[in-house]
Amino acid sequence: MTTACVICARRQPHDGWTVCDTCLGHLDDNLARIVELTRLAAGWLAPRTGAVEHHRPVPRSRPPLDVAALDAALGNDVLPLLESWERMIREDAHLSPYGAATAAENATVARSVAFLRSWLLWAAESPAWPIEELAREIRDARTTLEHLDPDHDRPEGTRVPCTAPHPDHDGRDCGYRLVVDMRHAADDVTCRRCGNVTTAGRIMLAALGNPAVTVWAYPADINDALGIAEGTLRQWHNRGHITRNGNRYDVGAAWRRKMDA
Repeated sequence: MTTACVICARRQPHDGWTVCDTCLGHLDDNLARIVELTRLAAGWLAPRTGAVEHHRPVPRSRPPLDVAALDAALGNDVLPLLESWERMIREDAHLSPYGAATAAENATVARSVAFLRSWLLWAAESPAWPIEELAREIRDARTTLEHLDPDHDRPEGTRVPCTAPHPDHDGRDCGYRLVVDMRHAADDVTCRRCGNVTTAGRIMLAALGNPAVTVWAYPADINDALGIAEGTLRQWHNRGHITRNGNRYDVGAAWRRKMDA
């Protein structure tokens, strides 16, 4: 019997499952994010430029396409991966074979992702099925696509999950990571996943008040936003009051600790 999640090896799964709620949720989120990123890739085709080059342009020359973004937009890299896992599920679950079952539909990233998401519970309840390998390959595919996003190198700030309703209308929070700069707390922030518009200050307050939401930030940003010095954060961490991830601390836990002090 499985005693620990086959993905994280830390948390306990439900009875009859091989994975925990958290890892299954991450897998589902990664699949959904792959669809979003491939849709967004069409807007990343313009070449990225660094410093301005002072030279005379070549007559009738055109800037080169970002080939990686083009592949992402067309699903050239990720679609075969998704289709291979769909084929495996169809075979192992004794469904109609991939070609026969999908002949009337266009082969798209969105269609394959929808199928995989609909069979995640079956995968979690199948002891011999390699859901941990699916999770790893989907996570790697998402990471590759994220690095193509021009916003990947956006200015530093505190990244906070969007707490508006998820666009799938399934009861979840949106969860898209928003960049919040508390030096401009009144500025509007628009979520690229669900379209919700709010302010940086409201996003941060919603996250700080929810113990289920973890927001990591560097000591300097926490000090600027909340007035908690780095030495205090270090003491609270050493005493087990707040958690740390590398050089960053849990902002919400620090805020709640300050309020209780």
